[in-house]
Amino acid sequence: MKNKEEPQPVAEPVKQPEPDFLGQYRTCYPHTRTFYVTGDSLVFPDNPKAAEAHQQSIGKGKLQTY
Repeated sequence: MKNKEEPQPVAEPVKQPEPDFLGQYRTCYPHTRTFYVTGDSLVFPDNPKAAEAHQQSIGKGKLQTY
């Protein structure tokens, strides 16, 4: 008889509060679900590759996803 492995609990990502300025982006891009905010507060709607490249070039802070 095989031992059944119990399913591991799935960890939910911790929700962080959105920056206030992101509201205007949500208004302008109503169909966009994901916004990437770099360490210098530049916003990339639905473009993770560009956001990652910019974040690497500035070298400060970290990339946040909302």
